[in-house]
Amino acid sequence: MPKQLQTYKITTLTGLALVVANMIGTGAFTSLGFQLKDLSNPTVVLMLWVLGGVIALSGAFSYAEIGTHITRSGGEYAFLTRLFHPLIGYLSGWISITVGFAAPIALSAMAFVAYFPFFDLNPKWTSIAIVAIITFIHTRNLNVSSKFQNISTFFKVVLIIALIGIGVWLEPTFNNSGFLTNSDYSNLISPAFAVALIYVSYSYSGWNAAAYITEEFKNPKKSLPIALIGGTLLVTLLYTFLQYVFLKHVPIPELKGQLDVGTIAMNKMLGTGFGKVFGLAISLLLVSGISAMVWVGSRVTSSIAKDHKFWKYFKIKKKQHSAKSLVVAICHKCAVDSNRNF
Repeated sequence: MPKQLQTYKITTLTGLALVVANMIGTGAFTSLGFQLKDLSNPTVVLMLWVLGGVIALSGAFSYAEIGTHITRSGGEYAFLTRLFHPLIGYLSGWISITVGFAAPIALSAMAFVAYFPFFDLNPKWTSIAIVAIITFIHTRNLNVSSKFQNISTFFKVVLIIALIGIGVWLEPTFNNSGFLTNSDYSNLISPAFAVALIYVSYSYSGWNAAAYITEEFKNPKKSLPIALIGGTLLVTLLYTFLQYVFLKHVPIPELKGQLDVGTIAMNKMLGTGFGKVFGLAISLLLVSGISAMVWVGSRVTSSIAKDHKFWKYFKIKKKQHSAKSLVVAICHKCAVDSNRNF
């Protein structure tokens, strides 16, 4: 088939970008202070983040297995509809649309405005504008969506790696010779550890993002497992090293109960005055997350629309081929038939 009539499909790299973008949010930069209120052992805290990654990874393996057999977009809606009952899938789809995507998109847009350090932006209208602009980008075509997601996620990962690299390379401004040497691991079996694990699990949510666009992969049986498992592994490493850097450069008493952990750590590493730079970085990091949720969240609605007439307005319709494309296709077919007859 000539290229003009071929439907664009996303690559494994884009699927990986979706998973990473959907997972990495503000939780990695804000939740550490609350964990340290009850868990004072840095090693235990790092183990908490590793365990959260293992739990997310177990989900990624499960979805990768199911997704290679049920190669349909829609995530839980598609899986539960096929495995159990359409009613269960339908209810799951409603939850995904309202709680799973609409609410986080709104919160992320509001967080963008809250962290943005310049100008006096109106939180409500600026948040609406951000969501509208990103939605408009994703209404163009799949190629545009893919490129925008790849670029924004690449920027996010580079920023985090740079922050980790600076933290590992620089020496702390205080004496932390006892860092990671505390031998008291009784917190591992404490109620505080279990509660903290719940909040860490929220930070890892989004590991299933690629399962919502299964039909849009060139080769879903190959790309889906790599996107889900590879993306979760990458985020686990980034999260763990990020917490290590925070704990390395800021005394635990100064972190306990603090929300802006990232800003505190940045000021400790590079000096005061870098808070605005960090705030700008966080705002830009949130763009890729909003983009990922807008993209994959709409696929749940579209998947439901394929099965229920009431939702048919939200069904994704393939664009009609242009006259030029049809002429090219006809000429191509005629040439092939002529060669065969000859």
